[in-house]
Amino acid sequence: MPNLAFQEACTIIAKDIRAGESLSASFKKIRYFTPLMQDMVRTGEESGSLLQLLNNLSEIYENELEQWVAGMNSLLEPLIISLLGLIVGSLVLAMYLPIFKLSSII
Repeated sequence: MPNLAFQEACTIIAKDIRAGESLSASFKKIRYFTPLMQDMVRTGEESGSLLQLLNNLSEIYENELEQWVAGMNSLLEPLIISLLGLIVGSLVLAMYLPIFKLSSII
């Protein structure tokens, strides 16, 4: 796992589970996991359907990420178009300005 914080968290969770603690109790100790995730893990452990609830949780987080990316795209598109417009406009101005100055001399 490339993220050192989550790597340390997983090490702590594995140690707690080996000591006989429940997964949900270990998740509550670590601040990186959202309350939704903690509650879903607790519910999954109690009902015996942890795998299904974790799959549902992954779909929820995936949908949230897709919505966030779509929102960022809608914010960045006008900014990128404006930046390209400024670049193209400055290039056109740099090309035609000498021609206008030359015509005013003649």
